[in-house]
Amino acid sequence: MSYNQPKVCPNVSWNPYGTTIINETFIGSYARGIFVDSNDTLYVAAHNKSEILTLNESGSILNRISVPLSE
Repeated sequence: MSYNQPKVCPNVSWNPYGTTIINETFIGSYARGIFVDSNDTLYVAAHNKSEILTLNESGSILNRISVPLSE
Protein backbone atom coordinates (compact mmCIF):
# COMPACT_ATOMS: atom_id res chain seq x y z
CA MET A 1 0.00 0.00 0.00
CA SER A 2 1.40 3.43 -0.91
CA TYR A 3 0.48 6.84 0.40
CA ASN A 4 1.28 10.44 -0.50
CA GLN A 5 2.82 9.69 -3.88
CA PRO A 6 3.62 12.99 -5.61
CA LYS A 7 3.01 13.46 -9.32
CA VAL A 8 6.45 13.87 -10.86
CA CYS A 9 7.01 14.99 -14.44
CA PRO A 10 9.24 12.76 -16.61
CA ASN A 11 12.07 15.33 -16.81
CA VAL A 12 12.34 16.08 -13.10
CA SER A 13 15.79 16.70 -11.60
CA TRP A 14 17.04 16.73 -8.00
CA ASN A 15 18.29 19.92 -6.43
CA PRO A 16 22.09 19.49 -6.32
CA TYR A 17 22.17 21.65 -3.17
CA GLY A 18 19.63 19.63 -1.18
CA THR A 19 19.72 19.52 2.59
CA THR A 20 20.37 16.37 4.60
CA ILE A 21 17.98 16.36 7.53
CA ILE A 22 18.86 13.02 9.12
CA ASN A 23 22.03 10.94 9.25
CA GLU A 24 23.73 8.09 11.13
CA THR A 25 23.94 10.20 14.29
CA PHE A 26 20.16 9.98 14.64
CA ILE A 27 19.28 6.62 13.11
CA GLY A 28 22.41 4.50 13.35
CA SER A 29 23.79 2.69 10.35
CA TYR A 30 20.64 0.83 9.37
CA ALA A 31 17.42 2.72 8.63
CA ARG A 32 14.70 0.12 8.22
CA GLY A 33 11.97 2.26 6.67
CA ILE A 34 10.95 5.80 5.81
CA PHE A 35 7.43 7.18 5.47
CA VAL A 36 6.12 10.69 4.73
CA ASP A 37 2.51 11.49 5.62
CA SER A 38 0.20 14.03 3.99
CA ASN A 39 1.37 16.72 6.48
CA ASP A 40 5.00 16.19 5.37
CA THR A 41 5.90 14.57 8.68
CA LEU A 42 8.79 12.15 8.18
CA TYR A 43 8.80 8.82 10.04
CA VAL A 44 12.09 6.89 10.15
CA ALA A 45 12.52 3.43 11.68
CA ALA A 46 16.01 3.21 13.16
CA HIS A 47 16.38 -0.55 13.43
CA ASN A 48 19.61 -0.81 15.44
CA LYS A 49 18.40 1.85 17.90
CA SER A 50 14.94 0.23 18.26
CA GLU A 51 13.08 3.47 17.78
CA ILE A 52 10.96 5.41 15.34
CA LEU A 53 11.74 9.08 14.85
CA THR A 54 9.23 11.65 13.64
CA LEU A 55 10.55 14.84 12.07
CA ASN A 56 8.85 17.93 10.68
CA GLU A 57 9.62 19.31 7.22
CA SER A 58 12.49 21.46 8.53
CA GLY A 59 14.18 18.39 10.07
CA SER A 60 13.41 19.06 13.73
CA ILE A 61 12.75 15.89 15.72
CA LEU A 62 9.19 15.90 16.98
CA ASN A 63 9.23 12.57 18.79
CA ARG A 64 11.32 9.47 19.54
CA ILE A 65 9.27 6.32 20.03
CA SER A 66 11.09 3.33 21.55
CA VAL A 67 9.80 0.11 20.05
CA PRO A 68 11.16 -3.40 19.56
CA LEU A 69 11.77 -3.55 15.81
CA SER A 70 12.05 -7.04 14.38
CA GLU A 71 13.19 -8.46 11.05
